Amino acid sequence: MVFSVTLRALLRSTQAATISSKTSIARPRGLTPKTKIWISRCSSTEASTAKPVEEKLPARFDAVPNLSKHILRSISQNLKFTTMTEVQQRILPYLLAEETKGTSALVQAKTGTGKTAAFMIPVIQRVSEILSESEDLERRSRKPLALVISPTRELAYQIRDEAQKLCSIFPLVERPVIKAVVGGVSRRWEEEKVFQKQGVDILVATPGRLLDYLQEDPKRFRNLQIKVYDEADRLLDQGFAREISDIRSRLERVAKVKQMLMFSATVGKDVVGIAEQELGKNYKLVRTTSKDDVPTHFSVPQSLVLVDKLSDHFEPLVSMLRAHVAEARNGSQFKAIVFLRTGKEVDHYHFLLYHILKNYDIPVIPISSRLSQTARSKNLGKFKAAPTSILVASDVVARGVDVKDITHVFQVGRAMSTEQYIHRVGRTGRAGKSGKGILILSEKERDFYKKLKGLQIKFSDEYKYTPDPALTEEISEVAKRELEWWKKRRREDRLHQLEEKYEAHMRGPKVRQALKIRQSTEIFSKDIDVVSTIISQFGFYRGVISKRDLPSRDMLREVIAGIGHLGLDPNEKPTIDRQTSMTLKSKLALTDREVKEFFVEEKFSRKDKLSL
Repeated sequence: MVFSVTLRALLRSTQAATISSKTSIARPRGLTPKTKIWISRCSSTEASTAKPVEEKLPARFDAVPNLSKHILRSISQNLKFTTMTEVQQRILPYLLAEETKGTSALVQAKTGTGKTAAFMIPVIQRVSEILSESEDLERRSRKPLALVISPTRELAYQIRDEAQKLCSIFPLVERPVIKAVVGGVSRRWEEEKVFQKQGVDILVATPGRLLDYLQEDPKRFRNLQIKVYDEADRLLDQGFAREISDIRSRLERVAKVKQMLMFSATVGKDVVGIAEQELGKNYKLVRTTSKDDVPTHFSVPQSLVLVDKLSDHFEPLVSMLRAHVAEARNGSQFKAIVFLRTGKEVDHYHFLLYHILKNYDIPVIPISSRLSQTARSKNLGKFKAAPTSILVASDVVARGVDVKDITHVFQVGRAMSTEQYIHRVGRTGRAGKSGKGILILSEKERDFYKKLKGLQIKFSDEYKYTPDPALTEEISEVAKRELEWWKKRRREDRLHQLEEKYEAHMRGPKVRQALKIRQSTEIFSKDIDVVSTIISQFGFYRGVISKRDLPSRDMLREVIAGIGHLGLDPNEKPTIDRQTSMTLKSKLALTDREVKEFFVEEKFSRKDKLSL
């Protein structure tokens, strides 16, 4: 039942999400909490007929036969673990046993179940054994012995960091050097650090950057013996099938890989097909999920908050965040991710939330593809380290990145797909803990809600948000005040940079004329980021909401109204240049009339601005 709700009711509905191992979550009828595990020695055609195997497995790391004493000490001292997760129980004894050491395997395991340690422990132990037997102790001459392929940069760094903790107590002569190579960082710096100044024994890589190095110098991989694919299903989902095939063919020419491991949350036909190509017809199949498992998007309580227009998303988000942050100051746990649709939205929402919540002394941290890899890694580290914090993010953290104790996931507007919604919700309720998912939708996005209901996703609470005039006014005032200060500072910085640029090359009338043009186009510099955000949001919604449900003029009006809380004067049209005007007409299919109705085309030519 949809009804109007006050801030108190919203808070009460979401407080239940505070993480606690004691919190019980209702299970759909007929499901048992006991997980069934399938293990079989099989080809892909046998995978569907694998029989349940009941066997007693070691529960503690110190009970695993042949586990290195150095790894055991690292686990207990650095990771503070004593007992194993199910995937570790199933795979570690098998891969470390003398008779099955070096076996290739396909392992189905959900994220957040300890799978990184499950594949890195045997890899580190095998590489350490090779190093101890080798007479070549010169690190810079070492080439990769093991390769781990990851779908994202964040996950690659996460794997590298956990692996380094696992081998930190090894004697220097046996300690593997673990490095990561990813896109988005300087190739020259990375190559010098990883392949030249220092050797590398275990390399963690994203597909694109790995392919770059293989094309440049495949011989550096001639010593490779072990290859691991993490999140194989996601690699395929993100369109890396061609890169995987290319990587495989190039490695086959220079190296003889003896062991291959593939980990995946789902094992569909596409994953099985890649497994057959990579692992051969005979491989170990390990399932740590079953038909009786309750998926995260069923076990995590979820709420729906409805608003009238696309422009109304922000206020209920602020209302709920404030309420939870206030509770966190009194001792309750609150660590949330706010998912947005585009990097532009992340920038602006972070800017506003930072200033609106700054009196609450809680970190509000942004992360999106618009940030450099260094900044993303730094911000993710801050979020992980803070016991109470808010991460404002795009979908770069929707999968793969492991952050413990996420209590809430807020999704602002519809996701690009139902699968993306599910991956976002999966950031909470991990490792047996509870969490809460909150979805904020406008009435024009109801079709997405219907799609979720069609997947049997249930919302325990459904609310129609009633705007609070006092909060609306407060948000507007904060936005205008802070944004004006920021714009003024940015204009001053740009003018200073301009003066330095021209003084270094010329003096006299040209400098004054350039500054005059720059100052007269001040409105353009103020509105440029706002306009790009409008274009970004309009483009997203035009792709997911039909013109029949929401005509372009109405959609543009709502999007611009939504940007109003970012400090845009509702009585003043944003200023655009001619190229932006052409973009609006061509890529977003707006008419001349629609463009003129909502924007003002600035009078200076693009050539004038480029000269600045």
